[in-house]
Amino acid sequence: MPGSRRGPSRSPLPCTRPAGPTSSPGRRSSSSAAGRSASSPRWSPGEPVRGGSSSSSRPARRATTERCGFELAPPDVDPVAWFRSTNDNEGADVVFDAAGHPAVAAVLPAAARETGSIVLVAVYKTPPPVDLRAICFAEQRIIGARVYTRRDFADAVSLLVGDELDLARLPVAVLPLESVAEAFELAQAADAPIKVLLQTAGA
Repeated sequence: MPGSRRGPSRSPLPCTRPAGPTSSPGRRSSSSAAGRSASSPRWSPGEPVRGGSSSSSRPARRATTERCGFELAPPDVDPVAWFRSTNDNEGADVVFDAAGHPAVAAVLPAAARETGSIVLVAVYKTPPPVDLRAICFAEQRIIGARVYTRRDFADAVSLLVGDELDLARLPVAVLPLESVAEAFELAQAADAPIKVLLQTAGA
């Protein structure tokens, strides 16, 4: 029914090796690259996660991302073309759109591999144009990420308490409530921290 919530847990996204390149749109080859079967994992825990951000306007943000173990595309380079050129001309298993910009929506199908997944983390202000034909030919999945359950919040709190994510690596600024104008200025700065929070306790 409209407005219903899903169950208390989420199934993990599959991370499998795709079939080989196609000779025509929508037609998959039975062969697989690098001699691996179509069911073998593309990514293993411990391997670096590759990102597509190519923005050079926020060097501090790039430094933070690399410090967290992500491999980034060089500045001023098409991130999709860069990724495919270093990955046997294949897209990524899972693509996360955390930008919410129309320019990003336009390249999402090309960024993901055949039968890959596109996860929409950002919320777009207006509906962007997306090449649904390309998504259909590649049999890709689009997954929204907005609805959370109580179990999701409980899991997030437990990760914070146990410090399993080493969140101290992420620059966060906490300002008093009366500094709200300064907080907005800080959040829009080129070297802005990941999050700018306002302390409301005792306000």
